[in-house]
Amino acid sequence: MVVLSSLGDSNFQQLLSLLPPHIHVRNLKVLSREEIHKTQPDLLFLEASFFIDPVSSLNSAPGFPENIIIWGCEGDDIRQIIPLVEQGIHYCSYPIEKEHLSDFLLMKSTPVQSEKNEYPDMGIIGTSKAICDVRKVIKKYGPFQDAVTLSGETGTGKEITAMALHKYSGRSGPFIPVNSAAIPETLLESEMFGSVRGAFTDSVNKPGYFESAHGGTLFLDEIGEMPLSVQSKLLRVLEDKQLTRLGSTSRRTVDVRIISATSKDLKQMMEEGLFRKDLYYRLNVLIIDLPPLRYRKKDIPLLCRFLMDKEKSTKSIHPDAMMKLLDYSWPGNVRELRSILRKADILSESMTEINKKHIQYF
Repeated sequence: MVVLSSLGDSNFQQLLSLLPPHIHVRNLKVLSREEIHKTQPDLLFLEASFFIDPVSSLNSAPGFPENIIIWGCEGDDIRQIIPLVEQGIHYCSYPIEKEHLSDFLLMKSTPVQSEKNEYPDMGIIGTSKAICDVRKVIKKYGPFQDAVTLSGETGTGKEITAMALHKYSGRSGPFIPVNSAAIPETLLESEMFGSVRGAFTDSVNKPGYFESAHGGTLFLDEIGEMPLSVQSKLLRVLEDKQLTRLGSTSRRTVDVRIISATSKDLKQMMEEGLFRKDLYYRLNVLIIDLPPLRYRKKDIPLLCRFLMDKEKSTKSIHPDAMMKLLDYSWPGNVRELRSILRKADILSESMTEINKKHIQYF
């Protein structure tokens, strides 16, 4: 890992004390664009004053923002920092702590300029390397008919990712989302595979989710919540591509691509006997790990604007409020961000701006 910095002596000494011992850094008093191009650093630590300087060599040097980390100083003007963050430059706010710096080390990236607007129709917001990599994998996996498993914390955008996979699959049938945890166990089988009149009290002839998704994609969210009894029948349908409605003896052929999602550790569940091994290996053909929001904080300004627009809010976010959002760890990810922004929008007394006091975490 190649790391360069152009920090004052005290800040550089602090940087050395916070970096893991296996990471070595060169500190240059005079940092030129030529030196950057020659070294191609993975990370570049700079003070905010570097960008305020009108003769700064980076003011006209595109291609490095995702590698840059601004080292926060006590006298930083937040209003000058926010535009830099919106360009994709990371900011370690003062005072800097080891845990805070670790977030940025985990977000180490290389330039992705050519990827930023390559797949705008996916509906996946962000320009960080982590999210650009997800879009590339979606484009790669989309045309195949193999099962895909989406793993990641709650609120990381698994359904949006599944919809993008369906869009790039070329399949003509519908996209049918199913939340396995929201359907009572007694009804799950009939809802999944359909039923015929007389199969149980008040039952009627109706197709299940598999038949409804014929020719398209069936998205099974929270598949780790699916009972073992239904797991075995799901496996049979995946293997034979045929199903039998509850209460019927005739078999029906279905052509469905399965995308499953979970926030649980399916491998651990399998080892504990809570998830079938054969189903685990059948579903985990292609895997996409969705990054948590704390690993792609540079996407927060874009996400904020997108979510505010979706709520039809025209309010802006004050720089201090934005820095509060950037400093948070986001255990609930984008879903939590959406809720906090909605609450802030309601609490805001101003008709034009959300302030720091309106950002209230749960």
